[in-house]
Amino acid sequence: MKKSLKIPLYIFTFLLFFIMSMPKENLYYYLEEKIKNNNLVISQEIIHSNYFSFDVNKGNVTYKKELFFYFDLMTFSLTGISIKNISLYDEKRKEYLPSLQNFKITASIINPKQLSITGSGLIGEVEGYVDIINKKLILNLNATKYMKKNFRNYLINMEFKNGKYYYVYQL
Repeated sequence: MKKSLKIPLYIFTFLLFFIMSMPKENLYYYLEEKIKNNNLVISQEIIHSNYFSFDVNKGNVTYKKELFFYFDLMTFSLTGISIKNISLYDEKRKEYLPSLQNFKITASIINPKQLSITGSGLIGEVEGYVDIINKKLILNLNATKYMKKNFRNYLINMEFKNGKYYYVYQL
């Protein structure tokens, strides 16, 4: 009985130590190289490593060599990515939706085929998911009055049902 408990304890301890000592910055730089292939560059960021996660502070995001948006804090954890205070640069605010205060992408061990998406901001609350197998993005938007008044052209492309706007995009 004692031996059967020791083996899982040793395995758990090894995995815990491995995750804590893993170089998380290298994982971030690898991810940064992968997204650079899609003309997306994160610059001027400050990286802080923790035991089970790491934070990226004050980053600028450039798309096709144009400054697009900046964020205050992006946290990578074992289950997902969380971004706080996303704001577009002034010249992009006229073309695109206003800033989001919180944005979170999470992966679940229970359902590994989907990534959950949640967000909130001036436009309202967004919930949805990405179906990895079928390559489909599904979003539900509970729009604010500000969104309904100033950004009707975005809402026209969405289906309105049960007081929410639904958007489906095949990737």
